[in-house]
Amino acid sequence: PVNAYRHNNARVKVLQTSLGEPSVHWGEVPCVYYGRRMTTLFDGDQGHGEFDDPAEYVAPSAQINVDFDAGAVFPNRKKIYGFGGAFTEATALNYNTLPPEGKTTFMRLLFGKDGLGYSLGRVHMNSCDFSVKSYSFDET
Repeated sequence: PVNAYRHNNARVKVLQTSLGEPSVHWGEVPCVYYGRRMTTLFDGDQGHGEFDDPAEYVAPSAQINVDFDAGAVFPNRKKIYGFGGAFTEATALNYNTLPPEGKTTFMRLLFGKDGLGYSLGRVHMNSCDFSVKSYSFDET
């Protein structure tokens, strides 16, 4: 639910991916976090670190608005039909182990207004990394 990135190798910023109601699923952390500095945990390892000073939380300084009706401005660009994710065999196996209320919650968190807001789902035509065994719908 959050993305961390370095800014000029001096400060670390953490940006929560949701500003609206869906963020309640992830806690009460404000949208932008400013850390003081990161200390490298291991020599030569630039990917892992810890914060030296306590957290300082602030409100976001900007709001991003996206106009999905950009067809009039950019007529040659492809239309966005929606957003979603892949539903693999592993997803189906795990989904089938949920109780009925868990299945309803799962769908609401993916496709509902208080969830991720998915409008599309993609399924594989062949097996993938998350399949129980390798298969193809068109054996050659």
